[in-house]
Amino acid sequence: MFKLLKVTLIFWLLFTLSGAWIDRLDNFHNGYFYLSHQNKIENILQRISEYRHNGLISQLDKDMGDTLQRTGSYYTLLKFLGAEKDDLDRPLEEGYVEDMKQLTTTEGIYRRSNDPEYWGFDPSNCSRDQIFAAQAAIVTYRDFNRGRSLFKRFFKRGFLNQNVRHNWSYPWEKSYVWKIPDIPTPSQMSLLLRGLGNRLVYPLVFILDAFIIADIQFFRRLDKRQLWDYDIKVLPALIAANSYLPTLWSRWGLSLYLRDRQDIAQRVHYYNQDQFNGIKPLADLYDLSLAKMNDQFVATSKTFGIPISKMSKSRSISSDSE
Repeated sequence: MFKLLKVTLIFWLLFTLSGAWIDRLDNFHNGYFYLSHQNKIENILQRISEYRHNGLISQLDKDMGDTLQRTGSYYTLLKFLGAEKDDLDRPLEEGYVEDMKQLTTTEGIYRRSNDPEYWGFDPSNCSRDQIFAAQAAIVTYRDFNRGRSLFKRFFKRGFLNQNVRHNWSYPWEKSYVWKIPDIPTPSQMSLLLRGLGNRLVYPLVFILDAFIIADIQFFRRLDKRQLWDYDIKVLPALIAANSYLPTLWSRWGLSLYLRDRQDIAQRVHYYNQDQFNGIKPLADLYDLSLAKMNDQFVATSKTFGIPISKMSKSRSISSDSE
């Protein structure tokens, strides 16, 4: 028994160390991409500040039902692109901390909106998609204290999400009834483990990340009508997964995902149309993130994500014409 335990422990440690050789996604020529697109990014930030309501990013019609999701995705994309400040001209890390603080009810518990008069202020209706986007930002910013608080809450709930009430419901309405909270997906669990900031969880992350391949290759194609919603959620999650404790599965999944880059960009812009009360400049940030991802990987049918950072060094850096 002792020998089996010893072999298991050695295997676990070796497996954990083997993941260290995979370069982090956000280390590849971050400065090069930002400098060559700085004017464009700054222009997008000027436009996105118009979508703030009550101090936070909201829909075109000022609805804040998805503000936590938009905030998490927004700061994840900006960090990946190498931006130094947010749309309010705050240092990026400071802006992330301040906005997330407004959407935190207590340690590890989040809400959709910071407006006390709005149904989204109640943390009991904050669903998986909202928390998932917040987790992407937490991992991308290495906000491990926040990540550990979130893990503790999940542990106490039996690893279920916190939404025990329906969306759009106020306490005085009949629809304000108990419901079964959202069950976490393997991708959400892998981000939850990454949020602990401990490399010893790497073998578990590796196993959970295998779901990325199944998700991108099979599950997301089952309902193509919902892909526009899918892309909004999965892109920040892939950035986070490849930014900290990346695995071969997360690399391969990203490469497979980038094959549909043009279609993804179209769906993201479709989602953010004015008729859907979307956020057009946020769609532009998705566009740039896709461009940077594609620039960092040779994404062909015969590869699973070969970094080309060395190739980028030999390129002449052209200034953004905008």
